[in-house]
Amino acid sequence: MNNIQLTQHNHVFLAKFKFSTETKDIVKECGFKFNRDTKDWWTDDLKCALALAEETGDKMRDSIFQQLENKKWQDNQAYQISDAKYPPSTWYDGFVENTIDLEWPDELTYMPYQIAFLEWWKQRTRNGYKCLLEASEMGIGKTVETVMIMNILKNPNPRYLIICPAGLKINWEREIRKWSVKNISVQRIDGEKTIDPSKLNQTNTSIINYDILPKHRETVDKIKWDLIVCDEAHYLKSPKAKRSQAVLGGGEFKPLEGRKLFLTGTPLINRPAELWTLVKACDPNGLGSHWHRFHERYCEGHKNRWGGWDLTGARHLDELQVKLRSSFMMRRRTDDVLDQLPAIRRQAIVLPVNGNADLIHAEQQAYDTHEQIKQDLEEAKKSMDDDIESRIKQLRSGLQVAFGELSKARKRVGVCKIPYVAEHVLNVQESRGKTVVFAHHVDVIDGLMSKFEKENLNPVRFSGTNTSQQKQASVDSFQYDANCRVIVLNIEAGGVGITLTGTEDAGFCTSVVFAELDWRPASMDQAERRVARLGADDKASHVIVHHVVLDGSLDATMSNKLIHKQKVIDQAINIDTL
Repeated sequence: MNNIQLTQHNHVFLAKFKFSTETKDIVKECGFKFNRDTKDWWTDDLKCALALAEETGDKMRDSIFQQLENKKWQDNQAYQISDAKYPPSTWYDGFVENTIDLEWPDELTYMPYQIAFLEWWKQRTRNGYKCLLEASEMGIGKTVETVMIMNILKNPNPRYLIICPAGLKINWEREIRKWSVKNISVQRIDGEKTIDPSKLNQTNTSIINYDILPKHRETVDKIKWDLIVCDEAHYLKSPKAKRSQAVLGGGEFKPLEGRKLFLTGTPLINRPAELWTLVKACDPNGLGSHWHRFHERYCEGHKNRWGGWDLTGARHLDELQVKLRSSFMMRRRTDDVLDQLPAIRRQAIVLPVNGNADLIHAEQQAYDTHEQIKQDLEEAKKSMDDDIESRIKQLRSGLQVAFGELSKARKRVGVCKIPYVAEHVLNVQESRGKTVVFAHHVDVIDGLMSKFEKENLNPVRFSGTNTSQQKQASVDSFQYDANCRVIVLNIEAGGVGITLTGTEDAGFCTSVVFAELDWRPASMDQAERRVARLGADDKASHVIVHHVVLDGSLDATMSNKLIHKQKVIDQAINIDTL
């Protein structure tokens, strides 16, 4: 027994001994693993190290015991701050005293709860966690929190990898440029064509989508990443999916090397078994160390009559939550931080062109033609020429034709967005519940309804093609039926005169998605406020509004203007924004 010598290097313990089968079995039973490359028996689990120290009477026993007690205390602190609304005035063991001095871009500021996240991330990182999960609800600002990490890391030439759904790549690029105080360079990786590794190495931040990551793993593996961010991390819930294996390992892939931050507002959608891949990645020596133990304890895992595992159950959920929050997960709900949020938060969700460049170009041409004729008409009205009446009549006729062509072009753009809007709405309703969707064209409404029906969201519609009775039935279903998750409305028909707040029994609605925009701020404001329960219920007062637009489209240009104009209107006349 005494020939086993324990040594510690940072968070790793090594067991040195003269080989014998008996001694090897003791070390192995205590949980140590064998590294075939270095020929060392090792562990980074304090419990395993303590077990061996007690078994052998090693002099490091007291030191390891104290480290374990400190970890328990730190884990308890982590649990206490895992839903932190404000950063405490003093931190211990890995925390700096008082709120750290942070830089942020001009005219922007961090919320106190976001500073609390940053302190939590620092504490957990310094205490050995290489992978962490930020599972706060949509609307908390997890993207901003990520850029805060980039702003405090000391590496003068860092490398960051952002992995996200394709539709969020442009938003990530814009948010990094907006919130970075270090002039971090950003590039998007598109398509499956092989990338030159030097291109990755010349840019601080590379953004890639899950679908194409497997094709680029060989190149990605050549970079030493300071931080790998996996957005919408619930995409990784299936261990057999290729995108999960490309990030976490499995099949032909080893796990991506580097510190990871997983982001998702819906860490589990249906059952605890969906957490396993992230649990294993974040806490491989603790909660994620034993597949059978986790699934039997928290998923009522058992063999079915065909010999396979049934993992559809759920139990000991209070215990599971304590373990998650005490180790690697932080989660805040928007309800928890309402006093730090505006009543309505608007954001453009900018989609990549995705092969629709011709539609965008045609839309722009139709718009330019319409605007030119409109300008010519205004000039003609000022003219004193004898034949001006004929010219004005001709221009008005041309303006009608141009408007028709512009409407057709906008409709084609709206239709091509249907699958991307549907995917985004699915994510929103999974995170925030009932969701209101506005569109303009009937074909877009029809397409979205078809997508939502296939996802079993029990959608209802409200448009000019519906009778008054059908419209009211749709409103009632959305308001009072918990199974009705989505309502799709025509902006003009459904933008005024109805209430879509949801109810406490059926679930409140705090989310609005515009698949197409009305270019009049007042109309957009009226539509949004079908959902806002301002002053009626504090827990339902924060509303998120998303404009889903194609990059370079007219709606993308108008979205920025609308958001700015609506903010001005709010600040000037709407008391709920004060």
